[in-house]
Parts: sequence; structure tokens; C-alpha cells
Amino acid sequence: MSSFVLVHGGSHAAWCWEDLVGHLNRPALAVDLPGRGPDRRRLRELTVDDFVDTVTGEIERADLHDVVLVGHSLAGAIVPTVCARIPKRIKALVLVAAAVAPPGGRIVDLLPAPVRMLSLAQHRLGVRAPSMPRLLARRAFCNDMSPETARRTLDRLVPEAVQLVVEPLPRPALPPQLPVFYIRFTQDRIITPDRAQVMIDNLGGAEVVDLDAGHDGMISRPELVAAALNAISGERV
Repeated sequence: MSSFVLVHGGSHAAWCWEDLVGHLNRPALAVDLPGRGPDRRRLRELTVDDFVDTVTGEIERADLHDVVLVGHSLAGAIVPTVCARIPKRIKALVLVAAAVAPPGGRIVDLLPAPVRMLSLAQHRLGVRAPSMPRLLARRAFCNDMSPETARRTLDRLVPEAVQLVVEPLPRPALPPQLPVFYIRFTQDRIITPDRAQVMIDNLGGAEVVDLDAGHDGMISRPELVAAALNAISGERV
């Protein structure tokens, strides 16, 4: 049986999948990226290779094969390289509201103006591990959440490595026969549907699944997102 490997996005950690995993139809491994969870290295010292190494290392240590690799948001800068590095272990790639720059491009250039300007200012000032202001995070992540879910989510956000957002990133070509899917959230205020199409084009195309949710749909609509992942893993690959 295949397994899901779930990779969170910026300012989040593996906890963001906890309401979703119980609705999945096969085993799931939620990865904590460097700088959070058990790995407390300083975010300012990390490179994209450190993030890729963490995901590939978790997959290899668990000796997983036929992996449906799922990346949310900023994980779009990481998971395509994981697929290129360990292609024999990956069954399909699913990008969930993910930011995907063209090879050599910057994630920051794809983001809404408030987030883009904040990230660039933090980078110029040498703030290498910033926290997103709470009001901005509420608007970006929580627009479809109940007040209690929003509070719980905002309380658990963490600083992020701004260099992943503002510096040009290499992106090797995906394995040519790899099935690629993109889950687009129709209420997303960061990766809006129009921006999502740019990400899909940067990927070179993907099978698109539209869901009625905001950017953190795995938190606000876990059953809906899990059902989409189950359909992808069970019927389409």
C-alpha cells in the first residue's frame, strides 16, 4: 500500500495536518521541517537543501515506497526537488495551495503585495527568521475558520526562514512520468485561483482539483481535503 508524506508550509509545522490524517485511507507521515519540532537549528542558517534533506531523510528512514508526496504552500519550493532526488520512491506529487516559482525564480515575486513587501523589508533589514504579524496571518490563513480554530492556528504559528522566500531557488525537472496534481482553494487569499494558475504553469501543468476552502484548508476543511487526497491516491495514480 502506498503512503502519504505530508509537508507543511511556511510558519506552520506538522501539527497543521493533525485534523486531516484521521480521514486518510492509508498511512501518513507528517514531516516537521527544520527549525521546529525536534529540530531547533537556527532558521537563519538553513538553506533549501536542508529542507529537502529533511524530507528525503524521513522518507528513506521509514523506507517508504509508492509515496504520495503532498506539499502545502511554501513546501512548493521543496517537494519538487524531493521528487527529483528520490524518484523511485515517489508515486505522485500533490501540491496544495502551493507556491511554485520557475527554475531560478523567487517565491516572493508570486505573493500578494502586503506579504511580498513585508518579506523583502525583513530581508533588507537582516531579519532572517521573522514571525508573520498576527493580523496579516489572520487574513492570510484564517478567513474561512471559526474564531476558535483561527485562534488555535494563530497561536501555533512559528517564525520562518525568509531566505526561502526572497532568494532565487533552483528547481530540477520533475521525473517525466510522475503524476502531478494541484489542489486549488477557491477562498485562498494568498494563492488566489489566478495566482494558482501561474503556479500550475510554472510546474509545466498539473491535474487540478478545486476545493471550497481558504489557504489552510487542511485545518478549516480537513475532511474535504482528505477526501480529495484519498481520491487522488486511490483512483488516479
